[in-house]
Amino acid sequence: MQIKFGKIKFTAAKSEKGCRFDACYKGEHVAFESEDMSLYDDVFSDNNRRAKAAKRVIYENIKHKYYETHRD
Repeated sequence: MQIKFGKIKFTAAKSEKGCRFDACYKGEHVAFESEDMSLYDDVFSDNNRRAKAAKRVIYENIKHKYYETHRD
């Protein structure tokens, strides 16, 4: 399922180990996997504060993964 947070869109999917989030950040494909299924559930929560906080966590992790692999 596709989720939008700010200028970034990412997809969320359940995987064998937990959940996986894929995004296009600065033109590059970035994937982030988490064993914490509550993060996946919180993204789709009816509670707006909880959903926004979960999206922020995912965004920060995607950004971190991008800069981890693209150090100049």
